Amino acid sequence: MSVKTQIEGNLPTGLSRPALRALAGAGISNLAQLSQFSEAETRNLHGIGPNVLEKLRRALAENQLAWKEHQPRIEQRDAHAYAAVRLQAPIPFGKFLQPAWSKVHNWLAGQGIPHEPAIIRYLTTDMSTKLDMDVGFVIDNLIPGSAGVLTDTLPDGQYACLTYTGSYRGKGVYKANVDMIEWAAKNGITWKTAAKDGAEWWDARVEWYFNDPAVDPNPETYLTELTFMVSEEK
Repeated sequence: MSVKTQIEGNLPTGLSRPALRALAGAGISNLAQLSQFSEAETRNLHGIGPNVLEKLRRALAENQLAWKEHQPRIEQRDAHAYAAVRLQAPIPFGKFLQPAWSKVHNWLAGQGIPHEPAIIRYLTTDMSTKLDMDVGFVIDNLIPGSAGVLTDTLPDGQYACLTYTGSYRGKGVYKANVDMIEWAAKNGITWKTAAKDGAEWWDARVEWYFNDPAVDPNPETYLTELTFMVSEEK
């Protein structure tokens, strides 16, 4: 029996022999097994090139699967201080982000304070009105804010986490948010929120952006992590 016949299963058709051998060597014979590996682990298999990786990525998505790090998970997270500009912005709000990040970056750099990664903390998410959000950077220690820059702390606690790989542009990050919400609904997970002034305010719903487009040339490798604080009430 050929290698291809042995392991093709529900893997995408048209994979090269080196790719099939690489998958077989890792014990991957179907998409369910592939989903137990991270994208980085798959990429590092000898014989897995960019074209094969894209075929595998599409096949996972078409079968409602994902690489290991792209599957929602519950984690205990430590508290993190951050500096930010607070915005009230309508959808789409992309044009407001870079000016806010630039202002916070310049404020922190002027004080010699290290700051990374970039974050968006969503305080409200009613898409029929303006969203309240903090746009800024994580810092090591909480310091006083000034000059239109505030400082605050992301609380420690239980978070639902999801990693997205791909460009910051388009609907990729939005789709990751939808996936997180749908996964939580299916698994009976509720978010830690509170009613305030007739709106739902999140304790901590954050997008973490780990790549700087001004430095990294390939948007397909950008990493974004979503962390939504969950209610621990039983």
